[in-house]
This record gives sequence, structure tokens and C-alpha cells, in this order.
Amino acid sequence: MNKLIYFHGFGSSGEGCTVRSLRELLPEWEVLAPDIPVDPEEALPFLTDFCKREQPNVIVGTSMGGMYAQQMRGFKRICVNPAFYISHQKDILKEGTFEFFNPRKNGEKKFSITPDIIQHFTEMESHQFDGITDYDKKYVFGLFADNDTTVNCEPVFLQYYTNVIHFHGGHRLDRQTIQQVVVPLVLELIKHEYRWEDNGYIYVFSLDRQSASFEEIDHLDFSRYLLGIDVQGLMKVLQITDLGQLAEEVKANFNYGIMEHILKKHGIAYSTYSDAYFD
Repeated sequence: MNKLIYFHGFGSSGEGCTVRSLRELLPEWEVLAPDIPVDPEEALPFLTDFCKREQPNVIVGTSMGGMYAQQMRGFKRICVNPAFYISHQKDILKEGTFEFFNPRKNGEKKFSITPDIIQHFTEMESHQFDGITDYDKKYVFGLFADNDTTVNCEPVFLQYYTNVIHFHGGHRLDRQTIQQVVVPLVLELIKHEYRWEDNGYIYVFSLDRQSASFEEIDHLDFSRYLLGIDVQGLMKVLQITDLGQLAEEVKANFNYGIMEHILKKHGIAYSTYSDAYFD
């Protein structure tokens, strides 16, 4: 099953209208939406660990959630009207006690902003673009509304990324935008990816991974490449055009001699494979 993680905005929760719309519009997906801790000193490591554990196909974040989504290195991300510098928004991030827009899953209805929390936002923001990789540059998208009167971080986004989509609307997403803009982009991002879970492991088979290989990720947040699979070479020599079909072949013949085993099964010599791939 494909998996999406949604990061909500400031003062909200994982039970808002946006996540409900995502679940309705992606009925065959697992859509997770954690309540983000108020203090970024707690929130950033919490979200990083959450994503490493759950290994989503795509992360979608709105406003403050877009700021956090941008920092989840190595995943495909969609940052909608990202608020990269909340500490500059004095009318939003200010000392006091406030009500959540939506109650938290633990029942909490109010939260407090302290001077320490404001300082933690400032410190995090100064490092939020560190460590961006080529993979991130290719698979991070910024979605910006033409009538967003709350933030305008597109110029900042363009200093680091190039994938920008404009849409008609305001700062808060509505169902129409989710249906016509966000969901189609989510589906486009996973066109070349196939995954399954088995015995507590998540196997990702993708043409988009830089190493074009299987990745094994256990639930202790440890990851390594289990074995190298020449995805494009196998598809070419077997004359397979569908990634899912090739992944099913691999899944059915899962062992460390996988490439040779599949080629032998199809009556193809390894030398033939080499000639076909490198011609």
C-alpha cells in the first residue's frame, strides 16, 4: 500500500480538513498525519524519526508543515505555501496561550508559546536548508497560491529548488485545490515506484533512486542496500516496460543471486544481458 504523510500548519493538528480530504481522495493509500509538537526542538527530531520509521512515498506539508517537510531529506515532498520563517511572523508566533484550530489526538485544546520556543524557531530556521542533495532538488516541489496574504516564501524556495507550481487560492488549502493540484502531483511522483511490506520490512523498488536498487528499511531506523538490482538493464533485456511487472518477478525470486536467477528463468545468458544493456 502506498503511504503519504501529511504535516499540518501552525496551531493545527493531524485531524484537520486537509487530511480528511486527502484520505477521501486517496482511498487506496495509507495517509498518516501526526500531531506536530509545538516546540521545534522537539518537533524536528520527532518528524525525522517518524518518516524514517514509516518510509512514506510522499510527504505533503502546508504552511509550517511545508517548512518541516522541506527538511525531510531523501523523501519526495510537496511544500504547500511553506512558512520558512515563522519567527518573523510576529502576529503569529508570539508569547501567550492559544487554542488549537483542531483538537489534538490526545485531547489537548490549548498550547503555549514561550520565549524559548520562539528562540528555538529562530535557531532551526537558520539551518533548515542545510544538507540538500541532488535527489532533494529533483523531488521537492513548492506549491504557491496566487492570493496567499499570510506568507510569500517562493523567492526563498527558488534559491534552493526549481520545481514550482502556482495555483489559484489562498493560504489555506481547499478541497478543490487538493483534488485538482495536490493529488495529481502525488500520483505523478510515484509513477516509477513500487513497494511492498513483508515481515516488518519495507521494500522499495524504484527507477528514481540514485542507485536503482532495492532498499531494506527495518523498524529500528537502520537502512542499507540489501542487494544491487540493475533495474533499467533488466527491463531492457527482458523487454518489460512496466516496473510493477519486474518488481513482481524480483519479489517471487527473492535471493542474493536475483539478477542471474531471473535471466536464467527467461533463458537469457548473462553475456546477452550485458551486451543488451551496454550497446
